[in-house]
Amino acid sequence: GFVLSSPLLAKQKIINTASLGRVGLVGAGHTLNVDPNQAQFAQVCFFQQLGIMYTTVGKSGFITALYIILVPVLSYIFYRRSVSLLQGISVVVAAVGMYFICINEGFSINKGDLYTLICAFCFAAQIIAIENIIKNLDGVRLSLIQFMTCTVVNGVLMFIFETPSMSNIIAGWAPIAYAGIMSSGVAYTLQIVGQKHVSSLVACMLMS
Repeated sequence: GFVLSSPLLAKQKIINTASLGRVGLVGAGHTLNVDPNQAQFAQVCFFQQLGIMYTTVGKSGFITALYIILVPVLSYIFYRRSVSLLQGISVVVAAVGMYFICINEGFSINKGDLYTLICAFCFAAQIIAIENIIKNLDGVRLSLIQFMTCTVVNGVLMFIFETPSMSNIIAGWAPIAYAGIMSSGVAYTLQIVGQKHVSSLVACMLMS
């Protein structure tokens, strides 16, 4: 994500991002303030990867997609943002559809599913947080901050919970590159830029 966003960032005008938070990143004579909410993105990545070690890909996809339901629920609880009847029905239909698409085996709950459910909550919180702060900010710059935060947090967690080796990294370079450039760099940057123009509810349904 950092590699993809850097050349794009160089083309952006420097903006005042004081509303993003308290942690400053100093570079090229400017200060960027990191939104503490960006740690939610790191938690999304961590718990999804941890969960998939103990569950199936289909169940992981379905449980992660439960953010479709969690976004409107959490938005109402914390911000009193209501949804229309049609939107509510659409959310339920989308969740049911994801179940039939993803679940081909019997559905049971294990610790991997619980980790993935935590991921869904973190993802929902990240989508809502982006909606709250993106309107007057540079989306590419915010995306860069998100990836940098994710890199630092998950880099530390990698050495705590795993035993990484260069040989394994080289052997898995293709999926690592795809996950970093496409799944993260492109997809999440487009998510942030897109959320300038749509609500969190519409965003989560489109991304599901």
